[in-house]
Order: sequence, then C-alpha cells, then structure tokens
Amino acid sequence: MANKTLTQILASNPVTAALTGEEPIETVVSSTSEAAKLKQLSFAPINAIATTGYTLDLEDQGRIIAMSNASANTVTIPLNASEAFPIGATLIVRQVGAGITSIAAIGGVTLQIRATLTQNIAEKWGQIVLHKVAVDTWHTAGEYLSA
Repeated sequence: MANKTLTQILASNPVTAALTGEEPIETVVSSTSEAAKLKQLSFAPINAIATTGYTLDLEDQGRIIAMSNASANTVTIPLNASEAFPIGATLIVRQVGAGITSIAAIGGVTLQIRATLTQNIAEKWGQIVLHKVAVDTWHTAGEYLSA
C-alpha cells in the first residue's frame, strides 16, 4: 500500500462502519474508525534529504524531513499558492548531518517562532515541528539555537 495522507484516505474512503481501532491499517482502507485514523497519524515516514537546499512539498505532510548534509542547509516553506498544505498540516524537520539546518519562509509566508530563538536547529539530532495555522502562516517550536 502506497503512503497516503489522512486527508487522501478520507477523501476516497469515507467512514461507513464503526471499527474497534485495533484493525491493521491495511484492513481499514474502506471503512476507517476514529481510533484507526489516530493510529495512522502515529506513523511518520522519513524523507531523507542530502542537498543543501530543500523546499517542502505536499508529499512531506506528516513526515520527518531528515537533513543529512555535512554543509549548512536550508529547508524552505513555500507559499500556499505553490504547495497548498491544508491548515493543520504538521511535519518534523530533523538535522541528521553535521551541517546546521536552517528553516526559511519564502517571501509572503509568516513563520511564528519565539523571539529568543534563531531559525537554526540547535545541533545534530535536533528536530523542530512545523504546524500550518493559516493560509501562509506556520507555527514552529523545537530545538532551535538561542538568538
């Protein structure tokens, strides 16, 4: 079964019967309980990225973006007009290489981050969460370097 987002599954397979939530995901494709949907959300595939620049796309929703470059690298959040993540979309960015991973918002995108933090992940194995809260607004929290 190919990886799908919860939104994709619900769009093509509306809930038609109550399930216990203990069913394997493969058997839940045609009728999905709330418990089974939540179980599915606990699975986060890893998208390994070795380049110095990466722009998020819809396939990244619900995934861990693992930045593995030895040089400084940047993950860029695109405009909604380019990649229409649904409001509520969440993903994790993890620095797995020696190069500092920075989070950047393309012009027109607002990144909500505490003023006492930079947009650089603190160190190797550190990670942050991105959560889309409005059309071109993302909230972020996690292991950032202090400003």
